[in-house]
Amino acid sequence: MARSADDHRYRIVLARPSGPLRSVLDLALQSSEDFAVVAEPMTGHDAIDAVRWCHSDAIVLGVLLPGVNALRLLPLIRTMAPDATVMVLAVEPTARFVHVVKARGADLCEQSDTPPPLLLQRLLAQLEPATI
Repeated sequence: MARSADDHRYRIVLARPSGPLRSVLDLALQSSEDFAVVAEPMTGHDAIDAVRWCHSDAIVLGVLLPGVNALRLLPLIRTMAPDATVMVLAVEPTARFVHVVKARGADLCEQSDTPPPLLLQRLLAQLEPATI
């Protein structure tokens, strides 16, 4: 995946309900030289619009978005942004849940209370796979 030409950062849509972890993730993203947040939709419907118009490199979805559940959004998001890396955040993702999320189009499924620097590291690893 190539970096965005505008500022040499990956463009990210952060679609999660508000809360303390969102604030910590926001701070981690703001201090990162790798990511530029281009949209912060708070509902599933807003997430659809953001994905459609922002042409992001990565999309982070909270599973419990108001309006439209992230599981229902995934196939549509994958159709609208086939090259974007999609990460779903869930409270306690079981192995079965992770399988379902990935089958619907997510690249990554992480526990929502994972420390933000680790989430960003995993997202970056997916965007920039190691070459052999």
